[in-house]
Amino acid sequence: MRWIWIFILVTLMGEAKALRVLISGFETFGGLGDNPTELMIQQLQKEPPTIEEMSIKTVVLPVTYFQSWQKLKEEIETYRPDVVLSFGYAPSSRYVRLERIGQNYDRGGKDNAGLSHFGKIIEQDGNETLKAQLPLRELKNYLEERGFEVNMSDDAGGYICNHLFYSLMHHIQNKGIQGGFIHIPNMPPKGQNGSIVLVKDILTFLGKR
Repeated sequence: MRWIWIFILVTLMGEAKALRVLISGFETFGGLGDNPTELMIQQLQKEPPTIEEMSIKTVVLPVTYFQSWQKLKEEIETYRPDVVLSFGYAPSSRYVRLERIGQNYDRGGKDNAGLSHFGKIIEQDGNETLKAQLPLRELKNYLEERGFEVNMSDDAGGYICNHLFYSLMHHIQNKGIQGGFIHIPNMPPKGQNGSIVLVKDILTFLGKR
């Protein structure tokens, strides 16, 4: 009996060490054929990456202002991740963009429900800007060493991506959760420089810290 309890204790200790990562992407928007972040999440769900001492969960979010954040928030509360990585699609970019700053402001573009929001995202106790809670400079260097073209960005736009980014940063303040937002260009899931390799490299980087 004593050995059984030792085995259970060791097992639980091993599970406690696992880094829990929640990864989100978005549905297609703006009449585009596909959203590379949705394709990325779908591929991750088909072939979940196996990284030592890391547990990974994925979710595709609607392209709507408040519902997207509500769904991600519910996943955070249920899964209780250590890290939240949210991805968005930047059609005009050819770089992976690590977003540094979320702005407490929506600029009014219509979402997939045909609704728009103009003004502050969080009216009370919402700072004008909030910074990503990830070691972005080190991550940029790491990804560039692996062949990705990477930019740092101080403007995640005034649409759903920035809305989600700011809401996430506001929510995880003082909770011991790391989080950030990454825009990707029109990159396929598979291939040497595809989004799946990008995600795995990011996860490997986080796992080493």
